Amino acid sequence: MKKEHDLVYDLGEGNWLDEVAGEAVTLGRVMNEPLLVMEGSELARLISQTDYNDDKFYLVIGLGMHLKEELDAIKIRRKETVFLDEVVRLEGGRKSSNHWEYSFVCIGGSYQIQMLMPEFYGSEPPDEGVGEMEKIAMEMYPDFKSYKTVNASDWMGSQWMSVSETYDDRGRMVLRVVEFDHEGSYKRGHIKTVYPESYLKAEELWKKMRAILDQKRAG
Repeated sequence: MKKEHDLVYDLGEGNWLDEVAGEAVTLGRVMNEPLLVMEGSELARLISQTDYNDDKFYLVIGLGMHLKEELDAIKIRRKETVFLDEVVRLEGGRKSSNHWEYSFVCIGGSYQIQMLMPEFYGSEPPDEGVGEMEKIAMEMYPDFKSYKTVNASDWMGSQWMSVSETYDDRGRMVLRVVEFDHEGSYKRGHIKTVYPESYLKAEELWKKMRAILDQKRAG
């Protein structure tokens, strides 16, 4: 217990070493990068077995720093969208186009939580519990109401699109909402994207959302 207490005290509750280990294992499995999985697992093992005050803890820090550099390089090199997890409703073995979809993705090294309603009719998409999900996401930002929001609308090909982007006090985008019509018809689509500031924050948010979504589906 002393080692765990020391780590929390010196590195913080969600310390960077645990975050790097978890991120390496998760991305390594999805991206088919076995070396990342192996190194992430080894880092997690060393963290659990090496006391923070041990003279050899510098080896743990060294592996963590090396692995973080490796993760950054891979995320820069591989710009494709990587789906880490998703919750969708299936109809006839295919994704439903008129129910909310939830995705945990990594795009160009940026972790995102996406909430997508592909098709709906009317001025507002049906809630289906997405309001609860959005509330959980916004709890990550206690000062969200004071953040700056920029709105824009324009034609994108044959579709009219409205985009709302909210930025924190450092100018980092935290929420992006896109509404669009389908070929100028009354049928519309809606996408909400939340941008957590780190893998750890994204994972924490997704676990909370996933727990509620799983409970709703079970009910």
